[in-house]
Amino acid sequence: MNSLDYIYKKFVNLGVFSRVLLVIVKPLALWLSIQLDADAGLAIAQIYLIGLLFLSLSGTNAHRPFYQIYFGVEERAHSKEIARSYIDYIQKITLQLIFVVIISSLVASIIFRGSLDVVMMGILYGIAEKLNDEFQRYAQFINNSKSLFYLALSKLIPVLVAALLSYAAMVDIRFAFPVLLLVGSIFVNWPTLYLAMSYFIKTARKSFFAMIKRSFNYIRQDILQIGCVFMGISLVSFDKWLLQYLSTTDLPTYMLYTQIASVFIVTQTIVLIAPVRARLVNENPKEITAIKIGSPIISLIPLLIGIALYFYNDPTEEIGNIGYFAFLFAAIVTFTVAYTERLYWATTAGLRLALDTAIVAAFIFSVVVLTIFWPSPYLIVLSLGLLFCLMCIRVLAMIYLLSKESVDND
Repeated sequence: MNSLDYIYKKFVNLGVFSRVLLVIVKPLALWLSIQLDADAGLAIAQIYLIGLLFLSLSGTNAHRPFYQIYFGVEERAHSKEIARSYIDYIQKITLQLIFVVIISSLVASIIFRGSLDVVMMGILYGIAEKLNDEFQRYAQFINNSKSLFYLALSKLIPVLVAALLSYAAMVDIRFAFPVLLLVGSIFVNWPTLYLAMSYFIKTARKSFFAMIKRSFNYIRQDILQIGCVFMGISLVSFDKWLLQYLSTTDLPTYMLYTQIASVFIVTQTIVLIAPVRARLVNENPKEITAIKIGSPIISLIPLLIGIALYFYNDPTEEIGNIGYFAFLFAAIVTFTVAYTERLYWATTAGLRLALDTAIVAAFIFSVVVLTIFWPSPYLIVLSLGLLFCLMCIRVLAMIYLLSKESVDND
């Protein structure tokens, strides 16, 4: 009875329920957009891609000094140092986001030529996701389930309202969803956002170009971390970018598969990673029993689903449904998560960046060679298979680096 009570308290609570809602928001929005209009489904998928680009470029360490002070020494939780650190955090992330908005707008405009509306909606979506990501990180650190629930509602309600407006032919879901999501984000992040906007207006009044210069300096200080995040997110989103260029008609459905498959990644984070996150600072994942046993089991589920979907394909089709790759990628990403987090603490940013850059460069070079010398109807499948193999090699390299680091410490 005690064990059942423990399981109930562990998995049936507001925090877990809120995380479940957060997981279903993106696939729900994509599924509804596909049902309402095929073009809207493609637009939402492209908006997600621009959002990924935005998040990868804004993956800085602005929060780290504040978190180290706030969560480091309990007796200093209300000191002036904490307040000063918080203000510095808000100012830094505000200036960094300004720079990222400019850069991502230029890059997205080049990639999606002739689709300025999608670019603008993607930027709005990226800003909302970044604000929500910061809010969610803090809520998880302080174990505030109520805040997570409010965040989930601020994302779920805009999806449902946007779908209703689109169904009533009042506003297209591709425009309503990002705008309403940003409005919901403003509601939950209002105290922080108010401080950021006040600082932005005050700084811009003094000198707009000086503000841009300071933004660039903050970015330059964090360039290694940004590079690591950018390369890491690139690796897990290359499959979607491939479809954007080679088969846009398959992109919305494939991204829906990826959103569903990501449930296993989130499940591992909640069940395995979160309870032992503090131990990962000093211990290798293979030395922690819960991860050593649990991670392969959770990773095996999407792998088996991917294999089953592969055999379920219609063999008469030239390429067939490539949705199974979404589950294969989810399997390897799930297995990678613990090693990625441990590598963050065990090695330098330069080493992590070198590893991911080598994998990204190898993939891009291989795809270019395939496109030039071996054009075929199976190019997408070959490219996705190559990416999966490279991600497996990446995991092996991570395990080797962590084992080497452990031996060196001994």
